[in-house]
Amino acid sequence: MPRILSLSLRPRTLSGMFGQGAIVKSIRSHMATRAPQAWLFHGGTGCGKTTLARIMSVAYQCEHMKLWGDPCSACWTDASSYAIHEVNASEVSGVEEIGKIASMSRTRPMGCAKRVIILDEMQRVSSPAQNLLLKPTEEPPSTTIWIFCTTEPGKILATLRRRCTTYQLHPLGFTEREKFLQRSALAIKFDAPLTLLFEQVHLAGISSPALLLMALEKFTMGSSAEEAVAGTDGVSTNSLRICKAVTAGDWRSLRDALVNASPEESRWIRGSVSGWLRKALAEDNDSPSREKAALSLYDLSTNTPIDDASMLYWLWAVLYKICKRYERKI
Repeated sequence: MPRILSLSLRPRTLSGMFGQGAIVKSIRSHMATRAPQAWLFHGGTGCGKTTLARIMSVAYQCEHMKLWGDPCSACWTDASSYAIHEVNASEVSGVEEIGKIASMSRTRPMGCAKRVIILDEMQRVSSPAQNLLLKPTEEPPSTTIWIFCTTEPGKILATLRRRCTTYQLHPLGFTEREKFLQRSALAIKFDAPLTLLFEQVHLAGISSPALLLMALEKFTMGSSAEEAVAGTDGVSTNSLRICKAVTAGDWRSLRDALVNASPEESRWIRGSVSGWLRKALAEDNDSPSREKAALSLYDLSTNTPIDDASMLYWLWAVLYKICKRYERKI
């Protein structure tokens, strides 16, 4: 029986991680120089944290890779025989269970290169249980790798976070969503127009690969674009509404849409507006509008803050400036 798209199209190599090129490049750089033994991946639901962890867990075992992070199919076939332990922390979160995992981490794996422990939904592990992981992650055996995945990094003990090499997986931007859907549709030989699905996806603010594939799955089965998106858990902020308000010079609508935005959403909002402006720059033959789009793209790429909280404040200011630029009719 064919598997659902979110499973059948799940990447098995770092090269296949759509929209995460910068993170993939950094991970490979780490592995080529000073390889960490504890990783922390965070980001929204469906952004690819667990997929990334699984790819890396097999890559640690594979000796046939031409490029680190792209394990061969044979090693994927043998994955169940490796010392890879994927633990859902929402089910195993107490002191006793985590203590057993900590003890296991000190033993050498049999028949493979590394023991890889993936703790998913790490935010659900209690603070006392997290304390049990401090020593194992500070001085792990050379054969043990820790990978923590979470949607809420703030709930991880700061002392534990400091022991990890941390990356945030970002949701897909405006144009990336469309490219991802097009590529996925091509992979399953679905050739019907996707324009209506694009619009509904943007309206709902769906920006993670897993949720996009859920919507595409229903669309290919005959659901309307509205039905395909209905019930898919997108983010709280309407990105298409924001994009349209910016280029319409409608600050009131833009302000109302930004009110509900969280710091974690600030980067994908920036990415969505940037994609919208790139599209306008490529398609609009009106010289004043092209100039506004170019200037606005520059504003969105200059002096961007590092942390999410500062990014949200910066975004409010920059989008206000851009909105006022488009408000002027000349």
